[in-house]
Amino acid sequence: MKITRLAILITLTFSVLKSQATEFNASLLDSGNLSNVDLTAFSREGYVAPGNYILDIWLNDQPVREQYPVRVVPVAGRDAAVICVTTDMVAMLGLKDKIIQGLKPVTGIPDGQCLELRSADSQVRYSAENQRLTFIIPQAWMRYQDPDWVPPSRWSDGVTAGLLDYSLMASRYMPQQGKTSDSYSLYGTAGFNLGPWRLRSDYQYSRLDSGHGASQSDFYLPQTYLFRALPALRSKLTLGQTYLSSAIFDSFRFAGLTLASDERMLPPSLQGYAPKISGIANSNAQVTVSQNG
Repeated sequence: MKITRLAILITLTFSVLKSQATEFNASLLDSGNLSNVDLTAFSREGYVAPGNYILDIWLNDQPVREQYPVRVVPVAGRDAAVICVTTDMVAMLGLKDKIIQGLKPVTGIPDGQCLELRSADSQVRYSAENQRLTFIIPQAWMRYQDPDWVPPSRWSDGVTAGLLDYSLMASRYMPQQGKTSDSYSLYGTAGFNLGPWRLRSDYQYSRLDSGHGASQSDFYLPQTYLFRALPALRSKLTLGQTYLSSAIFDSFRFAGLTLASDERMLPPSLQGYAPKISGIANSNAQVTVSQNG
């Protein structure tokens, strides 16, 4: 009987301790005006103070973006502040269009720029220790995912910049009889990036000094073109001087517009062609797939 009473007493004691919130004694702070110090908000588990943070964005234990600005805003009618999930953050997650269209703004925030992503199936977790914001999203909400592939929603156009690469060669011919001659050759590619557009121009320059006081030079632009990626079509659009790329016809240079598919935009598992093979083998069998014999 004594053992039973002791077990009941221990159970009741732990229940009371679990229900109590953590309280902080403000008198331990080194401040001269403790009457204006309120620490009750920190007694709630998972409390995040309103403000601006720089956090790493993760999706289902996979890193998405580093050092991303995140806002934590107070909401009217709620005890705790809310992590503001913007449309740009949602775009990084690679959600399906119907899921994005179904997201509603958080009520109680005047600007309406924060979307409600918390639900019974999804979570938004903040880790103060790791300075990390993790989105727990079910696979049914997301577009095709591959651990070896970055979806188009996370692609970046890069910065606006110019580029120039070159190769320079020089030679001197010194015969035992006659004049010495020098030759120079310079070639490369110049370009400029602006948003998704890429301008490229190949150039060639050559110069010959014969040693008789005469020189000959030539400058040539064999190819100038403008191109950009079209992720929605998994293709590349090219305007200008380009070459026909075909496995059937011979390649030739022309001036015009081309729209060609680019398999590099696809996940590695979806690149190339694989025929559909169906059937049932009644015993151990070896299946051979061949083309043209």
